Parts: sequence; structure tokens; C-alpha cells
Amino acid sequence: VADYAEHEVRMELISVLQHPTGYYESQITKERRAPGVISVNDSGVIYGPWLEGIGSRNFPATSFKGYATFRRVRNRIAQKAEAIGEAAVARGIGALG
Repeated sequence: VADYAEHEVRMELISVLQHPTGYYESQITKERRAPGVISVNDSGVIYGPWLEGIGSRNFPATSFKGYATFRRVRNRIAQKAEAIGEAAVARGIGALG
């Protein structure tokens, strides 16, 4: 599920970033938070909250509302997580047989 989420974030960024330099995309990582819990994040890039639209400088300081990339992907993953996990298990079992 984490691999799929990371891929989805990267694909979403390709479609929303107006002038990508490659740096922000290169900082997207998976990080183990606890046993069985993996976070996909931007490694704390200082302007990450601004790009997401949750930074203190988004409103009313600027008209830029942010891309909401992680929030959109989180919602999609929440709807698909069970199916993604089942497919991964089926692939794993198929590889064993």
C-alpha cells in the first residue's frame, strides 16, 4: 500500500506542479513510523506545507490555495487500500506456487 501511495503522490505531482525543479519530487519518501505503519511524506521540505495548502502563508497571505496532493492521494488510498493489499498478497502467494 505504501509503495502504491508513494507512486500516486509522484504521479499527482507531475500533473500539478507548474514549474518543477525536481528537488521536491526527490524528497518524497516512505518512512516507517511504527510496526506496520509507513508514512509517505516530503521529508520535511520547508515549503512543503505551502505546496500542500496547509502552511501559514497560504491564506490570506497569498491567493495560492495549494495543490492538496497528499490529501487527495490519502483519500484515494483509503478507498483502495484493502484491494491493494489483497492484490499484493495474491501476487505473493502466486510467486510461491
